[in-house]
Amino acid sequence: MTYYLDTDTLVSVLRGAEKPAMMIDSFPADDIKIPSIVKAELMYGAYKSKDVHRTMEGMLSLIEPYGVALFDDHAFDIYGRIRVEL
Repeated sequence: MTYYLDTDTLVSVLRGAEKPAMMIDSFPADDIKIPSIVKAELMYGAYKSKDVHRTMEGMLSLIEPYGVALFDDHAFDIYGRIRVEL
């Protein structure tokens, strides 16, 4: 099974939250993916932070073990439809 991590979960781990970190660590790294849009949001947050180098380094080391799931046109369409319904 593949698990896709969202931005809020990863930011909470970066801020030191133990529960989501333990949950992520309970799965094999090969089963975890970072959607490309989530990586883009994390990059944005890192560049916007007060200490860009430190934030970027922490973020990249957190997501490095996991593959990036690329969004394609179909995924963007599905995202838009789901987002409207929320």
